[in-house]
Amino acid sequence: TLTLALTGDHLARPVAAGLYWSYLTAATLAVGLVWCKRRPASRFGPLLMVFGVLIWIMSWQGSDWPLLFNLGVLAEAPAWLLTIYLFLAFPMGRIEPPAARWPMWGLGIGALFTFLPWALFSPVITGGGPLTRCAPNCPANVLQIGSDPKLAEVAGKAETYIALTLTAAVLALYLMRLLRASKPQRRSLAAVAVTSL
Repeated sequence: TLTLALTGDHLARPVAAGLYWSYLTAATLAVGLVWCKRRPASRFGPLLMVFGVLIWIMSWQGSDWPLLFNLGVLAEAPAWLLTIYLFLAFPMGRIEPPAARWPMWGLGIGALFTFLPWALFSPVITGGGPLTRCAPNCPANVLQIGSDPKLAEVAGKAETYIALTLTAAVLALYLMRLLRASKPQRRSLAAVAVTSL
């Protein structure tokens, strides 16, 4: 991960991106392994490990090879969905309350119908974070199946608005869960909220 970021010549902040992705990948995989060892019946440990793998794939955005770069950008959507899922599923590994499943479905369907058209009809794609900005240019999009700038623009904007709306709903649901929790549950949920929000 660090090598890809440092040897690539298109990231605006290669050192920061490489260190961040390396840390996040290693820390998430390590915590997932410890969780699996300490609580083997819990689904949360394996979910953390999947998240670590998705972050590792996202780190391919440091590669100058267009296919790896594009796959790294595509990994952002499932990584973002899993981030929200982990936020809502802590510590049980499943989403509670059941009403929180609806925004997750909305986020998943929204990502499918907005992120994919944007990625498949744009000549160049780039990650959404400040560490994934390209300077001066990103590698070409080898996954492009057609050229429709208007569709790509509309899909990109729709993705942003859907994500913002449903993220606000997720935060409201988490707040309700926090307020209804017992004192011990509230302490653990508050710790996740402080670090995740």
